[in-house]
Amino acid sequence: MDCIVAGEVQSSLRSAAGHDYVTLRDAASTLDIVRFRGAIRPGEEPPAVGEVVVARGRVDLYAPRSRYQLVASSIAPLGGVGLLSRELEALKLRLQAEGLFDSARKRPIPEMPRGIAIVTSRSGAVLHDVIRVLRRRAPRSRLLLAHAAVQGADAPKELAAAIARVNACAAAEERSGRADAPIVILLARGGGSADDLNAFNSELLLRAIAASRLPVLSAIGHESDVTLADLVADARAGTPSIGAAMLSPADDELRAEPMRLLQRSARAVIGRLAAARAAHSAR
Repeated sequence: MDCIVAGEVQSSLRSAAGHDYVTLRDAASTLDIVRFRGAIRPGEEPPAVGEVVVARGRVDLYAPRSRYQLVASSIAPLGGVGLLSRELEALKLRLQAEGLFDSARKRPIPEMPRGIAIVTSRSGAVLHDVIRVLRRRAPRSRLLLAHAAVQGADAPKELAAAIARVNACAAAEERSGRADAPIVILLARGGGSADDLNAFNSELLLRAIAASRLPVLSAIGHESDVTLADLVADARAGTPSIGAAMLSPADDELRAEPMRLLQRSARAVIGRLAAARAAHSAR
């Protein structure tokens, strides 16, 4: 029996085989939809994320995942964008008006920090990737993990609390004279759907990033994923591994730095000597 559903497009993908895989959402639930290529009209594009659509089809059980899905015979736009997308855009405009995205308020990210605080989940693969990069490129840096959920209803509160804990810890260690106290925060999470990354669009977390005394480098998802946390943070890295690399110059760069300083000093000395000779000749 055919049924009709309407909702906001949460994710949309056209596979290499030409099938559309779409997830619809409303305020309380999501529904997976597959539209096989035989049901796609020539030139018809997949629905866009944030668009409100109506899908017609039959409910089917996808056995490998034990999940129900809608096998769509048609997906048509209803016009406009969904409520959740409108709320996100309204938040973005409000924070922009407050100046939270302004480059003038952003601080430089230290290149060779003695102390790095990583805000992420202790159970995710991201943590292992980040540590592997940092241990290879910056073995003398001290790493501090501030665990927080990176997905789900509690994630924004836990991430904001982790940033606050790191700042309090850094302040206490600086007062005690510890040389390797954290001086930068790496906020990291792996890739996922727009819904998976939604915690990084939470106003609670965005305010915590803006209030952080330590500069924050956001490294969330993949290169193509941009969250509001990326806009509020002091700098953005395309992936967590790239973020770790930004905080740890390669060994060959470190070895080359003394030679660069020596060459710069030699040029300065030569310049001063040349200026002194010119001044002496002019007398």
